[in-house]
Amino acid sequence: MANDRLYSTIPTEATEAEVLVYGTRDIGGGYVSVGVPALIIPPTLYYPNSTDCAAWYGNYDAVPGPSKAVWQDNAYNGTQLNTVSTDDANGITATYTIQEEEPFGFTGPGHIFQLRISSNPTQYDILGRLYDADGGVGSALYIWDNNSGVWSQIDTHSGGAPGVVTLEATISTDPSYYLDGSNDVYLLMANVDFGPYTCIARYLEMTVTY
Repeated sequence: MANDRLYSTIPTEATEAEVLVYGTRDIGGGYVSVGVPALIIPPTLYYPNSTDCAAWYGNYDAVPGPSKAVWQDNAYNGTQLNTVSTDDANGITATYTIQEEEPFGFTGPGHIFQLRISSNPTQYDILGRLYDADGGVGSALYIWDNNSGVWSQIDTHSGGAPGVVTLEATISTDPSYYLDGSNDVYLLMANVDFGPYTCIARYLEMTVTY
């Protein structure tokens, strides 16, 4: 009797992040493909300098959402995208000098990252690093919730001595809420305490599980 089996192969036409899985049947010692291949994308790591990704810096209180129109004058260039895609001591500085309080919280400088991913994610694992040059400044990591139209805070760090601040979060509940029609996920790393302060972005990465 025929025995249904599975095996995996990566054909030459597959992209680096794709694995093609075929259903096969063992017939008389031979193997033939049956059915339609299913495309499986393994967990993929995205950086600000990945394909079709971008970043901006400025004052987050002026941005009700990830509006490129507001941030376009402060877009990262290619060198800056490479800087925050490498986990080292280099960084990009955003400075805020106007002191005022907004309904969203205390104003402060921040960095928005647009990461373009594939469809149907099941989990995001996000890691970001800032450098707190001022000391005593609170920092936070946000993700744009397209379902609710708000920045959702997913990690925070209270102020302390000057130094590197690490922000991390895992999102596995309703990950599609954070994906827009172009398959973009928007992340914001920002200061959350009263300005004027600087916000130095050092590194950002997001692993997406499909």
